[in-house]
Amino acid sequence: MAALLMNTGAVSMPFPTTRTAARRRTSRSRCQASSSGGSSNEGGGESYRGRSGRGGSTTWVTEYDLYGLLGVERSSPQSEIKAAYRSLQKRCHPDVAGAKGHDMAIVLNEVYSLLSDPAARLAYDQEQAKQSEFVGYTGKPLYSAWFGGEAEQRAVFVDEVRCVGCLKCALYANKTFAVESVYGRARVVAQWADAEDKILDAIQTCPVDCISMVERSDLAALEFLMSKQPRGRVRVSEGNTVGARAPDIFNEVSKFQKRFQEMKQKSATRESEESEAARQSRSSAVQTIRSISNWWYWQPFRAPATTVLASLHLPAPPPSPSMPADPVTDRLQEAAARRKAGGATAARTVASYARRDDYWTPQLNLPSLASPPERPHRRQSASPPRSQTRRATPTGDGGVTLGSIDLTAPLLMAIISAGFVGYNREEVAGVGGGGIQEHVGGAAALGLVNSFELKIVLASVTWFIIGAAIAGFIQFLARSEVNFRK
Repeated sequence: MAALLMNTGAVSMPFPTTRTAARRRTSRSRCQASSSGGSSNEGGGESYRGRSGRGGSTTWVTEYDLYGLLGVERSSPQSEIKAAYRSLQKRCHPDVAGAKGHDMAIVLNEVYSLLSDPAARLAYDQEQAKQSEFVGYTGKPLYSAWFGGEAEQRAVFVDEVRCVGCLKCALYANKTFAVESVYGRARVVAQWADAEDKILDAIQTCPVDCISMVERSDLAALEFLMSKQPRGRVRVSEGNTVGARAPDIFNEVSKFQKRFQEMKQKSATRESEESEAARQSRSSAVQTIRSISNWWYWQPFRAPATTVLASLHLPAPPPSPSMPADPVTDRLQEAAARRKAGGATAARTVASYARRDDYWTPQLNLPSLASPPERPHRRQSASPPRSQTRRATPTGDGGVTLGSIDLTAPLLMAIISAGFVGYNREEVAGVGGGGIQEHVGGAAALGLVNSFELKIVLASVTWFIIGAAIAGFIQFLARSEVNFRK
């Protein structure tokens, strides 16, 4: 009886257990069982756990963008991070994702534990800010291709902030230098593509001394730092202060390389402390999380409720073929096609760099000064009156041309004379008598000569000629007076 009471007391529970608590306890025991049995993992028998140091801080998280892994912005509040974590955890849980879900669940737990702690999140953001300085730096030059010998340790570098866009270097050594089309500043696109004498002459012709000979080992860092410098389009003015910077790029290059080496050494130390199996397991878990959460990875997490609902009822949508083209992807595809077609990536000529849209080379075939371009004639806003288009113009001997007479007054005289003759028709007919009685041309000619209309025409023509003669004489006198005054 005593033993039975002891057994009953051992299995009895002092408080009632809800279904939620029982489910959490079952899930916790299942995770512990799966984590203890490392033989079920694909990583060669070693299950991935977050490499936590002795101080309890996770060391691998600085290698990844945790915000991008969850599909949230860096400025997202804690509520969005929590909602995104729960949505991903439901899809990456071992009960849903299978055996691989164990590593993914551990990664998500460590990511959420770091981002949910304000102090740890601040430290992570600061470390990421330090590493963001080296984003895009590969240790190779960004712009210039190497055409010199392997023993050559010198390189040509243009300080684009000090450049004034005079184009002299590109004219002297057009294979080595080119002018970038965004800001109009010179840049080295091919190292030692021209003869050394031409390059030295181009350096000497620079009016602001912005071209320098540098060490080949510093060229990649110099071009990378120069790409980060603020600048504007060149302007022809004294000083050319557009794009002026505070630090000197030549003094910053050694510090930059030192910080880069320290970061590489720290990363190498971290990798040496971590086993290869654990590193592969972590990478596989991170990539699987990204592939499963494709919607959240590629799009910002903005509406937690909508996203959670979509994750429960809708599968991850495939990439749409009508998505806007990515410039990085386009460049990669273009480079792959060029390599496949030509098969001569290492034998590219300097002309291929000059033909790119990013640069342009100045030409020497400038227009001659003996034949200046014709200036377009200005169109008059309103056409002048017809009476002003036939005014007198001076000739070589000071006379007046016949077509330059103002015919306004003669026309008025002709109209008035025609009207006067027509108004006094009877008096004009009486003065002339019966007219001509006979004509050589016959009856038709006789009728035309004796017609009243012919008298009107003859009167208007006569007075028009008289008026034109008077107007021409007056204008001749006026023009002579003007010429005399001049």
